[in-house]
Amino acid sequence: MVQKDVMNHFKSWRRNMMLLSISRVMSLS
Repeated sequence: MVQKDVMNHFKSWRRNMMLLSISRVMSLS
């Protein structure tokens, strides 16, 4: 198990979640 890969995956996943929520708010407003 490679720690760095896990961290990279988590960061990208979190960024995707942020983008998703932002686009959702934009479409609502």
